[in-house]
Amino acid sequence: MMGQTTQGRPIRVLFLCTHNSARSQMAEGWLRARGGAAFEAHSAGTVATSVRPEAIAVMDEVGIDIRGQRSRRLHIYLNQPFDLVITVCDEANEVCPVFPHARERWHWSVDDPSRVEGPEEIRLEAFRRVRDELRRRIEAEVLPLAARRGSQAGGELSRIRTNLRGESAMARARAHVFISGRVQGVNFRWHTQRQAEREGVTGWVRNLPDGRVEAVFEGEEQAVRRLVAWCRQGPPAARVDDVEVHWEPPAGEFQDFSIRWWGGW
Repeated sequence: MMGQTTQGRPIRVLFLCTHNSARSQMAEGWLRARGGAAFEAHSAGTVATSVRPEAIAVMDEVGIDIRGQRSRRLHIYLNQPFDLVITVCDEANEVCPVFPHARERWHWSVDDPSRVEGPEEIRLEAFRRVRDELRRRIEAEVLPLAARRGSQAGGELSRIRTNLRGESAMARARAHVFISGRVQGVNFRWHTQRQAEREGVTGWVRNLPDGRVEAVFEGEEQAVRRLVAWCRQGPPAARVDDVEVHWEPPAGEFQDFSIRWWGGW
C-alpha cells in the first residue's frame, strides 16, 4: 500500500550513498520538508561519517535545517520495511545489499559535491547544484507517489516512475554563462562547440573584450548541466577561475551551436 493507506501508514523511503554525509542527507531533508505526513524519510551510508557543513549551509539557504540529522550505516535498516530504497551514488548502488523488506529500489546517479576542490564558494556551488537536482527529482518522481496511495501492487511504483520520468525526460533548460580565467587563445570556443554538439545542446559561444568567454546553452536539462560542469574545467590548455551561471527560461530560438564574435573578437 502506498502513502496514507487505510491504516494511515506513510510511504517509507530510504536514501543511500557511500558516506551518508551530503547527497543522501540533503535528499532526506528535502523529503522531510516537502513530503509531510505522507512520507517517512531516512538516509544511511555504506559507512557512517558526519553531515558535511556545506550540505547544512546550502540547505539552510532554502530554509531546511538538517543539523539534527545523523550519519548512519545502512545495516541498521536491512530488516526494516521500506516502500522505496533510492541509491544516490554509483558506489552505493554497486555495493548495496539486498533489502528483503523493500518493495522497490531505484538508482539516481548524482555527482558527489564533496569531490569538488577549491575556494569555499566553488565548493558551495557544487553542493547547490546537487541540492537543486535532488529537489527536482524528489518533486518529479517521489512526491507524486503519495497521490497514488490507493495502489496495491508493489510493481505500481515502477509503472508510476516510468510514466513520470517519461513526462519529465524532455524538460528543457537554458544557461547563460560567463567563464573567467585563461580562457581566450586556448581554443575554448572550439572545444565548447564540439562539446555542445556531442550533448545535443544548441546556442552560441563568444569571446568578450574583458578576457572572459560568454555562452548560451539550451537543450535537455541534464545535457545543459553537463555542459556547464564541463566549462568549470575547460579544454586542456585553459585555466578556469570562475563560471558565472544565470538560468533563464528556454526560448527555442537556436537551430545549432555556433561560434560568435564580439566586434571582431
